[in-house]
Amino acid sequence: MSSFSLCSACHSSSEVTLDLTTDRSIFLGYGLEISIDDLEIAAVSGCHLCTLLSDFLRVVRNLSPDFRTSYLWRVPTDLFLQASDIGTLLIALRGEASYVDHFELYTHRGQPPIPAIGLGEDVPESLTLALATQKIKYWMSVCKQHPACIFEDKRAPELPTRLLFLGKHQVRLEDTAGRRGFYATLSHCWGTSQVLTTTSENLTERKTGIRWSSLPKIFQDAILLTLSLGLQYLWIDSLCIVQGDNRDWTHESARMASIYSNSYLNIAATSSSGSNGILFTGRWTTPVPYEEDLEELPKRPMKSYEIPYQDSFGLGNTVIKARYSTRPAHENVKLLHNSEHMKRSDVFQKGPLLTRSWVFQERLLSPRTVHFHATEMIWECKDSFLCECGILGGAEHLLHDGKGIIGKCWLRNLETDLEYDTRLAVRWLDCVELYSRLRITECTDKLPALAGLASKFGSKLQSQYLAGLWECDLPRSLCWKVIGEERDGPDTNTRMTYGKRCAPYCAPTWSWASIDLSDTGITSSFEARTAFEHLLVKTFSFQVDDRFELVAAECTPYPESPFGQVTSGTLIIRAASLSTTLFIDQSEADFMIDLGGKIYSADIDLEPTYLNSHESQYPGNYFPKAHKQREMEVLLTVFGYTQGVRDLPEERGFALIITPVRGLQTKYERIGILEYDASEPALLNADICTIEIV
Repeated sequence: MSSFSLCSACHSSSEVTLDLTTDRSIFLGYGLEISIDDLEIAAVSGCHLCTLLSDFLRVVRNLSPDFRTSYLWRVPTDLFLQASDIGTLLIALRGEASYVDHFELYTHRGQPPIPAIGLGEDVPESLTLALATQKIKYWMSVCKQHPACIFEDKRAPELPTRLLFLGKHQVRLEDTAGRRGFYATLSHCWGTSQVLTTTSENLTERKTGIRWSSLPKIFQDAILLTLSLGLQYLWIDSLCIVQGDNRDWTHESARMASIYSNSYLNIAATSSSGSNGILFTGRWTTPVPYEEDLEELPKRPMKSYEIPYQDSFGLGNTVIKARYSTRPAHENVKLLHNSEHMKRSDVFQKGPLLTRSWVFQERLLSPRTVHFHATEMIWECKDSFLCECGILGGAEHLLHDGKGIIGKCWLRNLETDLEYDTRLAVRWLDCVELYSRLRITECTDKLPALAGLASKFGSKLQSQYLAGLWECDLPRSLCWKVIGEERDGPDTNTRMTYGKRCAPYCAPTWSWASIDLSDTGITSSFEARTAFEHLLVKTFSFQVDDRFELVAAECTPYPESPFGQVTSGTLIIRAASLSTTLFIDQSEADFMIDLGGKIYSADIDLEPTYLNSHESQYPGNYFPKAHKQREMEVLLTVFGYTQGVRDLPEERGFALIITPVRGLQTKYERIGILEYDASEPALLNADICTIEIV
C-alpha cells in the first residue's frame, strides 16, 4: 500500500487518522463502520491501522465464548468505530441484528499516542478500600476548586437529628440535633432481606453500641470508607430514623432536603440490590442490549488486555490495550433520568440503586456523590462528572435542556438562575415525569420520596403545594396522562398495561401521585410513567380555557411534612362540562369517546378492571366484535388548549375525564384525560358547571 493512499476499509492514510463521521448508527450516533471481511483484506494489504484492528479482533474473539455458543446469530460481522470524549477509540462489534460487545482501545498516558487511538487510563479489575480512598480524595480536591461546589457557609453544616458515630473500636447511634459538623450519607437499596434497623424497642441499645458483626456488608464498607476519608459521622436511613415510629419517620422524611444537602459526601451503593452487597469487589460490565430486553446479560470482566502488534507506527515500546467499554456505566449514571433515553436498560443489573424512587432526590440534593457502579466509580458534583477511566472528565456536561435531568448540574442551575415561575413550573413537570418512571415499594412513599426536591422548588415558586402539583401552574399541571407499557416487550403486539389506584390512600385522584404503576410493563423497562410531554413539547403554548375558574384547591398534609404525604385533597372548579360515554375494549385496553360522530382516543389512567363500567349496548360499533366491549358514563371538563406550533398547526384541547365517586354522587374522581380538536362543537357549546374533584 502506498504511504499516501487511503485504505479502502478504514479510509486512513499513513498518518493513521480516522474520519469517524462517515456513518450513522441509530443507537450509537456517528462513527465509521468497517466490514470485518474488508478489514482483514486491508490488513493483509499492509494497512497499519487495519492490522492493529485485526490483532485486536484476535484477542477479543477469545473473550466471549458464551456468545458463540448461546447466541450464534450474534457472530460479529462489522466494527463500528467512534471516538470517546478523551479521544480513545470506541469499538462496537455488530452481529447480524444487534451489537454484540463494546470495547475501548487506548494507549497509556505518558507514552507516544497513536492519533486514531488516543490516551486512556486503566480501571483496576478489583476495587479496594485503599484505591477507593485515594481516588475519592483526589476527586474531592478537584471538586473543592469548582466555584459551584465551594461551601457558601464556611462553618460546618447543621447535623441531622441522629448520626452513627464511628470510633476506632465501636459504632453507635448518637443524638446530634443542634450541633454542627461534617458527615457522609449512604444511599442504598434495602432489598428483600431484613435490613438492620433502629426501632423504639432497641433505640437505647443502638446508642450504647452496635456490634460490628451485626452490620450488613454494605454498612461495614461505607463505615470503613467514611473513616478512611477522615469523617466520624455517617447517616444511614434504616439506623438513623426510628423505623415503625410514624411520627419520627414523618419528621425525618420531611428533613431529607437538609440531610442530603448538608452532607459532605453521599456514598451511593449503586451496583447493590440489597444491604448484602459489597462496595469493594471485582468489576464487571455487560453487553448493551440496544435491541433486546435480556433479563440477565452475560458479565464481562473489567480487565485490560494488551494487544500485540508490529511497531508499524514507529512508536517503540508504546503499549496498546483494549477493555470492555465503560460507556454503559456512563449512560446508566448520566442518562437514566432523561426522558429521551433509557426507556429500557441494563441498569437493573449493573446499577439497581438508580432505579429506586427515593434515590432520585438523594443524588440530586447531595452536593457530591460517588457511585459505586459495577464497572467503575463515578463522581458526581454540582460542576461535573468524573470517572476512573477518565472519559467523563473530558465530556460536556449539559444542563437541563427541556428533555431530562442530568445530575446535580440541573439542580444547581435551578438554585442559581433567576427564572420566571412558568419556567420553573415546567421543570417541575419534567422532574415528575422522570421520577414517575422509577420503582417504589410503598405507594404512600411517592410524595415523601420527592419532598426534599419539592421544598427546593417551593422556596422559588412561593406557591401552594398540592400533592405533587403547584397552584400557580393549575390547570396545566392537571393535564398529565399515564403512559402504559406493553407487557411482553417493545416488539410485540400484546395489550398495553396501565395503572391502578394507590392503596392505601396517598393523594387525590387529580394528582399524578394517586396512580400506582408498579405492576405495569417488563422488569427492564422505564416506559410506564406519568407524562407531561404532550404539554412540554409546546412549552409556552398552553392556554387556560376562558370558561375555566379555579374556585378552591387544598390538600391536608401531615403537620410536620408540608411537602410529604397527604390525608385528603379537594379541587373545586367551574368549567365547561359535557356528559358522554366512554367505550372500553377490555381485550386490548383501548378507550374511545364519540363526540357527535367524531371518534377520539381517550387516555385513561387505570386498567379497565378498575373502572365502574357495564357491558356495552352497542358491541362492535367501536371495536372488533370479537373483543369484549364495555362502557360507562363520564363527564368531560374542559381545562385548556395548546396553540399550534411547527408541524401541529391545529389547536388541541384538553378535558379531564371524571366520574362520580361511588357512594358520593356529588363528588367526582378523575379517571383520565381527553386530547381533542379544540374546535370541537360539542365542547365549545358545553354548559358551565361547578364540580368538586377529590
